[in-house]
Amino acid sequence: MDLLDRLTRRASPGLLLALALVLFVGAHAARLGLRRSTLACQERVETLALQRDESAEAASDFQALSELKGQDVAALKKGLAQLAKSKREIYEAGLNLQEEKRLLEKQLEMLTTYLVVDLGTGKIHRMRGEESLESFPLGAVRATGAEVKTPPERVQVVSKERFASPERGRFIETGGKLEWEPPQVGESPRANALGEFVMYAGGTFFLHGPPAKPADHEAFPHYCLGLSKAAARRLYLGSVIGTKLVFKNPAPAAATTPRR
Repeated sequence: MDLLDRLTRRASPGLLLALALVLFVGAHAARLGLRRSTLACQERVETLALQRDESAEAASDFQALSELKGQDVAALKKGLAQLAKSKREIYEAGLNLQEEKRLLEKQLEMLTTYLVVDLGTGKIHRMRGEESLESFPLGAVRATGAEVKTPPERVQVVSKERFASPERGRFIETGGKLEWEPPQVGESPRANALGEFVMYAGGTFFLHGPPAKPADHEAFPHYCLGLSKAAARRLYLGSVIGTKLVFKNPAPAAATTPRR
């Protein structure tokens, strides 16, 4: 302050005026520069604010798109799960249809399969429609035992036994008394006579393999075709209960073998 006072006392008025003018011009220039900087900063601030608004709007759009994408992904996962479930259901339904088709074809095969006993040619045929599936030679076609009648032209299988079972127990009433005949245990004339792969077609008609004991076979009353074990097995496996048997070209009435 003292220095300024000394300078002002010594300086001339013109110099002071020039100094004042310089200071004024410098201050004005500084003000203008500051104003330009302020305007530039203000423009920058406005630009940044605009960019901020645009960024906020873009962020909002991206957020909405992200939510939509999340919803689409969730829907896609759900759809894929439902698609996999639908494919599995379709596959299982296809398997069920195939199984039903197989069963229906098997039932149709059973219904259209029958046996033809051709006594003229001495063969038995397993037929489906008019087509012969298998043919087997007959043995000694004859009646064994007593009071055996020749079977009718058409019969059908009413029961099947892998091994001929023994006779079952039965009640017999004689003279007012009830007698009980117990079931057979172990070997029996019936089991020994019919052997394996037995198909009963009603009355006294049996299809069966070789007998276990020929003597019991000759004494058992039935009409026999004399099948081999292989033929009896194939016919047993290829027939069901209800399979029809048709007799063709009947030979003269077979003689019966008396009961021993």
